[in-house]
Amino acid sequence: MFLVIAAFSVLPVRPALAYTVTLLAIFAGLSVVTGSDVVLLGQLALAALLIAHLSYFGRQVSAERARSDEQFRLSRTDVLTGLDNRRGMYERIQRAFARSLDEDGGGNGGSRSCWPTSIISSA
Repeated sequence: MFLVIAAFSVLPVRPALAYTVTLLAIFAGLSVVTGSDVVLLGQLALAALLIAHLSYFGRQVSAERARSDEQFRLSRTDVLTGLDNRRGMYERIQRAFARSLDEDGGGNGGSRSCWPTSIISSA
């Protein structure tokens, strides 16, 4: 079973499936020749099928997560410069204001004012 897990963690899905089928054929041949338990062979086949299924869909989920992360990053940065765009800037400012409110204990009676002392504007 370790060989099947190693194949699916290293190889692409199709070659790993071919490798698994080859291993199962070898085990089947040995089972027929030695008269061993066929139930064990069935259990190995089911386990290999489960590993293949989890490996294939796990890779799909990982690829989808990477695409989603890339889209999130692109929605908040300028493609050319890599700097924050308007949405990214507003989110960063909101986080900074929230952080300043947390540090001041709500802004009432703290040592610093929770309101900005200057506003940057582009007309």
